[in-house]
Amino acid sequence: MRARAVAGRGALAALAAASVTGCGSRPAPTRAPPPPVVPALFAGLFAGDRVLTYEVEFSEISSGPVGEPGADDLGRVTYREASTRRCARTVTAAGGFWVATFACAELEPEIADTPDPDLATSGDEPERDRSIVGGRLDTIFVTDGRALWRLETSGPPTVDELRALTGTPALLSATPTEVTREDPDLGTVETRQDQGGWCVVWGNFGEDATGDIGTERWCLDPGAGLVEVAITFDGAVMREDTATLVASAPAR
Repeated sequence: MRARAVAGRGALAALAAASVTGCGSRPAPTRAPPPPVVPALFAGLFAGDRVLTYEVEFSEISSGPVGEPGADDLGRVTYREASTRRCARTVTAAGGFWVATFACAELEPEIADTPDPDLATSGDEPERDRSIVGGRLDTIFVTDGRALWRLETSGPPTVDELRALTGTPALLSATPTEVTREDPDLGTVETRQDQGGWCVVWGNFGEDATGDIGTERWCLDPGAGLVEVAITFDGAVMREDTATLVASAPAR
């Protein structure tokens, strides 16, 4: 009995020692991966918080009978409007990614300097703010140091959403080449070099039975970041809707 009692006390002592040891060897907390090195092509896009100013221009040319109010000698009616958008770009690091968020607001009211072709004979005020490209500027860019993605979302992406991007087609590689590919959602996608930067263009290049051309273009400059967004349509009606970077300043 005594031997068993001693053995029991020894077992309790060993158990207590193990408990103390276990308390002292807690696993280290998981650390978030460091943000990646931003490649040269994306440097301007993720170069800190800035205030960016874009000029937005929309034009539409439609054809009608010669002599229609507002038409030229060939029966073409042209409508134009212009505005300015100022975007606050904030850059943050999350889960091994850099995230650049654009939040934009219109500064100048839309200006129509020629009649709206749809209302040229009605005597009503022209419909304003027909541009849609200005709204495209409210966007989010993400890079893992190897590629660039663009998100259309109303809120900041979660880390899980960022990680899921690596399994999806990127907007642009950090080391792009001029190439044309087919995308099930975007149609034909072309990557083009443009004045020291790169543009990605997608849409319908006239391949279908209508022969119409409708494209969307996003252009990046290594120093300035996002320098142009354009949406064009060339069919029975010709439309061009472009946002061009005109000023950039550090955020206060």
